[in-house]
Amino acid sequence: MAVWPVAHFTTGATWMNDPNGMIHRDGVWHLYLQHNPHGRDWGSIGWGHATSSDLVTWTWRGHALPATPDEMAFSGCVVADPLDTAGLATPADGPGGPLVAVFTSHHEPGSPRAGTETQSLAVSHDEGATFTRIADNPVLDVGKQDSRDPKVRWDPAARRWLMALAEPLERRIAFWTSPDLRTWTWLSAFGPHGSVEGAWECPDLVHVPVAGTDERAWVLLVNVDRGGPQGGGSATQYVVGDFDGTTFRARHDDVRWLDHGHDHYAAVTFTDAPDGRVVAMAWAGSWLYARDLLDEPWGATMTLARDLELVPAGDDGLVLRSVPVLPAAAPHGPVVHRTRVARGEARTFALHAAGDPGTALHLEVADGRLVVDRSRCAPRAVPATLHRAGVDLPDRDVDLLVVADAGIVEVFVDEGRLTLTEQVTRSAVLSTLVDLACPPRT
Repeated sequence: MAVWPVAHFTTGATWMNDPNGMIHRDGVWHLYLQHNPHGRDWGSIGWGHATSSDLVTWTWRGHALPATPDEMAFSGCVVADPLDTAGLATPADGPGGPLVAVFTSHHEPGSPRAGTETQSLAVSHDEGATFTRIADNPVLDVGKQDSRDPKVRWDPAARRWLMALAEPLERRIAFWTSPDLRTWTWLSAFGPHGSVEGAWECPDLVHVPVAGTDERAWVLLVNVDRGGPQGGGSATQYVVGDFDGTTFRARHDDVRWLDHGHDHYAAVTFTDAPDGRVVAMAWAGSWLYARDLLDEPWGATMTLARDLELVPAGDDGLVLRSVPVLPAAAPHGPVVHRTRVARGEARTFALHAAGDPGTALHLEVADGRLVVDRSRCAPRAVPATLHRAGVDLPDRDVDLLVVADAGIVEVFVDEGRLTLTEQVTRSAVLSTLVDLACPPRT
C-alpha cells in the first residue's frame, strides 16, 4: 500500500521536477514548479502551482502557466512589480502591483525559434493563480540552444532589475540588468567554478544573513545536473562571494554543496520572504534515475523549506547552514528524531517501519564519518551503486536531526551545516529510530 508524504509537497501521479517562481505575497507562500499535467513522465512542461501559509501544509492550485504547441515553459521566477516598471498593471492589481513571471521559453519543433531557448514574460492579475504570456515575447534572446532559468531581483538602490541567467554548457552564470523587465543589458558573467562536470542550471544570487550579526554576504546558488557529491548525480553547489552590482567574485576555490545526498536539486529561494529570511526549497530527485521511478505509487517531492544563514567556519570563512521549517507534532505527521553523536564515537542507528525492522535506513557513524545507507529501503529503480551517501564529520560532538515523511528522509547534521536528502520506499512509513549500539559495517 502506498504511503503519501504529509509535509513534503508532491503532485502525486503527474510528473514534477524543479521548483521555480517561488514568492511570498500577503502572507501566502507561492510554490511554482516544473509540471506535466498530462502524465507521469517528463513532457508538456509548464508551471504547476501550490500555496501555503506555513511552508509545511500545501494546497494544490493547478496549472498556472501551461505549455503551448510552440514552447514549453521552463524554470524562472515570479516578481511583484508595484512600480509597474513593465507597464502591465491593471486597476485590479492593487498597490502591490501585478505578479510577473520571468521564464524560459523552450521552443519546440515547428516554432520559428525551434532549437533555442529565450526568456519571456507572463503576467498574473489574479494573485498568481494564472499567468498570461505578453504579446511581444521574448524579452531576451541570445540565440543559444541552452540559455535558461532566469532569477530576477529588484535592486532598490539602483532602481533596476537584476537577472542571473544560466549558460549551462559554458558552466557560467550571466548577469543582466533592466529598468522594465523588457529591455536587458549584459553586465558580466561568473564561471566556470567548482563543479563543472554537469550543465549549470537554476542560479540564484541571494544576500544571506550571517548568524549572530546584522551583516549579510552574497551567495550564488548554482545547480548542476551531473557531477554531484554522491555518485555524480544532480546537486546544488553554492559560492560565497562579493557582488558590487555588476560583477560577482568568489571568496573560495573549493566546491561547496548545499546538500550531500542523492536527492537534492534545483534549489532556489522565495522572493520577498518576510523578516529578512532567505528560504530555499529543492526538488527531492535526481536526473540519474528520476524517469526510472514512474512505476512508483507517486512521484518525487520537494524538500522541506529551509532557512539559509551563513556561519563562520575557521579557515573556510563563511559556510551555509540549512535550518528546516519543521511541522508541528501530529499523530499522522512526519517523524522527527533528534540525537547526538560524541566525537570519535562509532554508532549505528536504524530508522525502520513499525513492525518491519527489515525495511530500514541506517545511519552509520565511524572514523569521523557519517554514512546514510538506504540499501534496505531504496526505491526499486535506484541502482545499488547509489544506495550509500556519506559526509566527513567535524572533530567535535555533533547533533543529528532526522525527518522522515513517507518516501523522503532528510538528515541535518551539526545544526544544518551538513545535510543529506534521500528518497526511500513508498510502501512503508519509516518512523522508529533505534540505536543498534554497534559499530557500522566495514
